[in-house]
Amino acid sequence: MSLNAHDKAIIEAMFRDNCDVNTVLKVIPYAARRTLYRMQQNMELFRQVTKPPTAIKRRGRRHVITPIMR
Repeated sequence: MSLNAHDKAIIEAMFRDNCDVNTVLKVIPYAARRTLYRMQQNMELFRQVTKPPTAIKRRGRRHVITPIMR
């Protein structure tokens, strides 16, 4: 089951209050343990639960025709 925006906000607030993963699991039992560890790591790196768009790497080959060429 995926987490909605409200659940992510609760998790982010709990991590800001220095709660550990086991405490968060007691409040939101349907969250996956691995997801919570990843969210906790994102809080340490980016100060938010999700990665910012600039941190997400693009995959695949680059376009041969760039927008400038068009």
